Amino acid sequence: MIWFWMMVKRLFKKPVFWVILLLIPAFSLLMRWMSGLDRGWLVVAVAGEGDGKAYAEEIAEEFSSSAKTVRIIRCANAEEAVRLVENVEADAAWIFLDGTAERIAENADRTDAKVPIVRIVERVDNVFMKLSREKLFAALYGDLSYADYLNFMLEKVEEFGLEGEVSEEELQAYHNLNASDGSILVLSMIGEKEGGQGSGRSVMPNTDYLLAPTRGLLTSLVMLAGLIAAILYQRDEEAGAHTWLSRRKKVWVQLSCYLSAMLPMLLLLLPSLYVGRVWTGLGHEAACALFLLVAGVVFVDVVRLIVKDEKRLSVLLPMLFLGLIFFCPVFLNMKMFRPLHYLFPPFYYLHGIFNRIYLMRGLIYIAVMTVADVLLRIARARWGRGLSE
Repeated sequence: MIWFWMMVKRLFKKPVFWVILLLIPAFSLLMRWMSGLDRGWLVVAVAGEGDGKAYAEEIAEEFSSSAKTVRIIRCANAEEAVRLVENVEADAAWIFLDGTAERIAENADRTDAKVPIVRIVERVDNVFMKLSREKLFAALYGDLSYADYLNFMLEKVEEFGLEGEVSEEELQAYHNLNASDGSILVLSMIGEKEGGQGSGRSVMPNTDYLLAPTRGLLTSLVMLAGLIAAILYQRDEEAGAHTWLSRRKKVWVQLSCYLSAMLPMLLLLLPSLYVGRVWTGLGHEAACALFLLVAGVVFVDVVRLIVKDEKRLSVLLPMLFLGLIFFCPVFLNMKMFRPLHYLFPPFYYLHGIFNRIYLMRGLIYIAVMTVADVLLRIARARWGRGLSE
């Protein structure tokens, strides 16, 4: 403990440590603030013709309140919407045609003939445009499905000769009574429990897309602090500051050095995750943080033993930090690099938050890296530069 507190005092005197430490809550607050801004990947101008204006307003209101990837501009008429696209002020225009209600009914008459409901004007066609069209169709699905339901039920009423006994209002009331107001889809990950019922799944928190990389970037900062601690220890080692210590004492000094850097980061990481609205529960977060701490310490020490030089470690530090971001699922999860993913502790941590199978694999990772650490120490003691560790 004495070595640990000595290392903590030493690190807290270094400005770079304070910078990294304060980046964790600062970045969390920044991402939360940005998630509340009025922004979107796409700007869509919405207008209506005739009674289509009511539908246009309804869709505009729905997207404005829920869709974070699309920013809506309300237009007085179709010409204004098209002009915004032509002037590159909007990426697309959705124009609801006159007679929208009748067009929806015609599309639900169970025939192959289809009539247009919305005229879409776009500058380019890309994956985001396709995504926006899917969202538009999802917004129209409620009206289309009701029209289909009504047509079907009216056919059955006529088939069974109940025209005078069942009215359209009764069918509408029955539909509204049984309609689901919530989502029919619940996204869950295999490997966790849902509601403590042992289903093996964990319901993911409903977070904004901008908050998605928050946990990964904060975790990378924790690992960065550990790597910096390894550089500081290696500098002391090369300066002969630890020559008087026994091999066992050196191990404790190394652990104290790594823990003094990573533990304060993790203690600050937990409340930052809560503030950043990517929190999954105290017990689960604490257990995953403990795993990251142990795996991170072993990883950092293996890197130091492989590189064996303070200057080379300093040169490799930016590349290792970028590797943590690129090869771990911070922004993208690219399976083509999966063999490299397995080398970094954050890979297991970030997946393990919602899938305990990855935490179990992470325990195997810790065991393998510990064996590698021991073998590197033995090899360095026998064939290294004479540094007994």
